[in-house]
Amino acid sequence: MYTVYSLPNIILPFFGGLLVDKFGFKLMTMVFSLFMTLGQGILYYGATVNSLNLMIAGRLFFGLGGECINIVLTAVLFLWFEDSEITFAQGLKFSFARLSSIVNYNLSPIFFGYRKSVIDPLKMGFLFSFLATVLAILLIIIIASKENDMKKKGKDTSRGSIRDIVKNFAKLPGAFWVINLMSMCFYLNIIPFNTVAAGLFTHKWMDRAHHHVSNDMNVGRLLSIPYLVGVVLFPICGRLVDKIGSRLYFLFFAALLLLTSHSFFLMVYPILPLVLMGFAYSAFGGILGPLLTYVIHQRYFGSAYGLVTSFLNIGLSVSPIIIASIRASLITFDYVQIFFIGMSLITILMVSFLWRLDERMNIQLNNVKPNKIYEIKSPASEADSIEVPLLTEENGKLQIRKA
Repeated sequence: MYTVYSLPNIILPFFGGLLVDKFGFKLMTMVFSLFMTLGQGILYYGATVNSLNLMIAGRLFFGLGGECINIVLTAVLFLWFEDSEITFAQGLKFSFARLSSIVNYNLSPIFFGYRKSVIDPLKMGFLFSFLATVLAILLIIIIASKENDMKKKGKDTSRGSIRDIVKNFAKLPGAFWVINLMSMCFYLNIIPFNTVAAGLFTHKWMDRAHHHVSNDMNVGRLLSIPYLVGVVLFPICGRLVDKIGSRLYFLFFAALLLLTSHSFFLMVYPILPLVLMGFAYSAFGGILGPLLTYVIHQRYFGSAYGLVTSFLNIGLSVSPIIIASIRASLITFDYVQIFFIGMSLITILMVSFLWRLDERMNIQLNNVKPNKIYEIKSPASEADSIEVPLLTEENGKLQIRKA
């Protein structure tokens, strides 16, 4: 079921982002939310009639909307808070997302326990999806109001053609690609780690000290630590960055924390490394997305974020294969952790590259309000805009006139 959801989303976010930039936020918010609700409804109905084909179809429909709706919501967030408190807003969004995951992990077993059946949890999932569609309608009304205000202020709200949007990819600045790779490297240290954490914790700590990771429930509680830390710290870090800037310092420090966390997993009981991972996740994850608003024009937010999501999903699809190969050939989990340590080092390297590009391109990401690449005039364009006085001769006298 998870494969049916995840495999199409290797490429779907890219095309979903194109549709967002072409047809706008309002239409695509409604379309993607309906896909989610329809998919969850089909999945629930398939479970009640014991039809695996229907359940697979439901997951497919849900997958068509699941990743793409996140692209729409993020692009709307970037547009709405483009000039102020964007990192705080992104932090709140992440905080609510992580909180909902925690609630789901705790409520699903309770609903399952009533009749020892997946039908009750799936029914609740359908009801929450329906509620999400109702909220999507409210969001569409708010978006329409925002776009009307932008038009009154003379801001461009027009949409380009698919051809123009695709052409824009050839002109994406180097900073965008560094942010893209940095995002992929960072999340490869978090999400794939959860797939091997149970084995690692058991292998390293089952027979040691006075604390034992003795069952799946304890492992689940341990793995919830980074997300619990994130729920609290995402908005705090976002607010701090919006107030003082220093984005690159935060990113570099978070990458160092991530490296420290993965190194400590080989030496100490998992609680401390997981807390450090939560701190890194809170600082890095909340800052990454808003960086795109300084290197991409608002007209292309959807397609740009969709491209980042597709690259991330490619990495998340390939990394488990690499990790499984390391585990199978080298047996010990120590080498798996060396893989994550290596990815942490690459993340630090990507932050350093971005810092260098920031200096060269004069984005000034460490300022409270950085410059936007597409608004920075090159020296040549500034020279062209200078009025150069010319000397002319009239009636035997030199006269100065403007060019």
